[in-house]
Amino acid sequence: MPDRLLGKVAIVTGAASGQGAEVARLFAQNGAKVVALDVNPEGLDRLSDAGPDILAIECDVSNSEQVQAGVAEAVERFGPVTVLYNNAAITLGATGEWHEGNDGPLADVTEEVFDRIINVNLRSQFLTCKYTLPHMLAAGGGSIVNVASVGGVFVGTGVNAYCVSKGGILGLSRALAHSYGPKGIRTNLLCPGYIETPMIDRHLKQPEFVAGLATANPLGRVGQSSEIAQAGLFLASDDSSYVNGAVLPVDGGAVARSV
Repeated sequence: MPDRLLGKVAIVTGAASGQGAEVARLFAQNGAKVVALDVNPEGLDRLSDAGPDILAIECDVSNSEQVQAGVAEAVERFGPVTVLYNNAAITLGATGEWHEGNDGPLADVTEEVFDRIINVNLRSQFLTCKYTLPHMLAAGGGSIVNVASVGGVFVGTGVNAYCVSKGGILGLSRALAHSYGPKGIRTNLLCPGYIETPMIDRHLKQPEFVAGLATANPLGRVGQSSEIAQAGLFLASDDSSYVNGAVLPVDGGAVARSV
């Protein structure tokens, strides 16, 4: 069905590339008016060929003033936001020898690195939810899809700050599901595994990493952005009308083999 989001207004963060760009395009193809937020203006420009149903706004989603301005522009252009897809994130895991600009075991992580990861990965979702929720309430309901990671379910020893940020999204999503479900707003959590995007390009260039994928999950491969986008479309749409507070791994079975 090409109209699963017909009549909905969706904000997608981290929309300039990778999973976010795939989601923005798919949502627009399914009838939504889409507001794409990202700090990367060049990547946002590449969404222009998707047509007038995507409004690209340069926005640092860890910055309160910019988030408020982005949400206000979305509402002015398309009307109340009824879908929020929180995708923006960073990872600072080292590919070679660790240095102080990278994530790592907690005692080695600098306060600056920790704060940056928390701000982009977790604070941003707090801000976008906080300033979108009043519009969803006014519209009578909506759907929030927060993207975390399998790293929010089980911890990678090399990226402790990243896992803390993603675990925080799990708590945020459950709190929202409990508090706003009675008001018609569903909140669910997507937990991607390794997905082939620019964020992990540096890892995919390492032969030992690629070799490890054979045992990282039962499917033995990385996922594609389109596979995450389809799961996101389900959670954003009314097809998931009785799904609230769910944690959905899209990871080839990585979480399943860890429990």
